[in-house]
Amino acid sequence: MRAPKPGEACPVCGRPIDWVERRVRNGHVYYYAYHYINDVNGKRKVKKCYLGADKYDYVTRKNSDLGMELKGMAYSEADRFSEYFNSALDKLSAKVQSGNLELEEARSWLDLLKDMKSRLERLMAVLEDYAKELEEAKADKELKEVLKELKASQ
Repeated sequence: MRAPKPGEACPVCGRPIDWVERRVRNGHVYYYAYHYINDVNGKRKVKKCYLGADKYDYVTRKNSDLGMELKGMAYSEADRFSEYFNSALDKLSAKVQSGNLELEEARSWLDLLKDMKSRLERLMAVLEDYAKELEEAKADKELKEVLKELKASQ
């Protein structure tokens, strides 16, 4: 996992990031993205967006039963989702392997995971089609550029 880099879109406001600041206060790490913007008079100003803490200690402690360490927006959505999902699955797997689930709880988890599997399969199919469309559009664009260059060279 990594913090956003200059030039990337800010996860808070969408503007290109000019620089990222990492601040440490009382042993906690916080991230800020900075953007140069021009005001109505054309004067250059700096806008700051709070990206969140590196780790949310209090919330993580209060949700320790899920087995995940919550992170701020300095990390990408995909990285955070992956870490949360895998941590929760690891915690559930450990509970199952240790025999610490009652029958009702096991059935509840099973029903939930079956529903999630179905939803994930549908989402995967949609993403697969979407990726194919993007690849085709990119290939069409590249082909048009090559044809344009060939035509210009004749």
